[in-house]
Amino acid sequence: IGYVARRAEEAFDHAALFAALNAQLPAYMVPAHVIELDALPVTPNGKCDRNALPAPSLQTAEVAEPQTDTERELAAIWIRVLRIDATHAIGRDADFFALGGHSLLATQANAQINLHWSLAL
Repeated sequence: IGYVARRAEEAFDHAALFAALNAQLPAYMVPAHVIELDALPVTPNGKCDRNALPAPSLQTAEVAEPQTDTERELAAIWIRVLRIDATHAIGRDADFFALGGHSLLATQANAQINLHWSLAL
């Protein structure tokens, strides 16, 4: 999770921010989600008060629903592996790693996909 404080009069450009971060940082350091704040909370010493930062939540952005049975079954596997509340929909364009996945969970998802469809991915 990344937190961004910006000037109120400026529009926040997610694409430009992520392009800059991807150009300057290794992939593992680029946050999966960014939360906009009017100002970062500070302690009396002037340091960032990490305890006062808002907790992340799943974004309720418009989701392109899975269209086929295969997409719905794959979304169900992702929900199980990522331990996401089933009330949150996983869209067709969802990014496994942006949803909290990592290489070990990808291995688990791969194993479940192989078992479910008798494949060897």
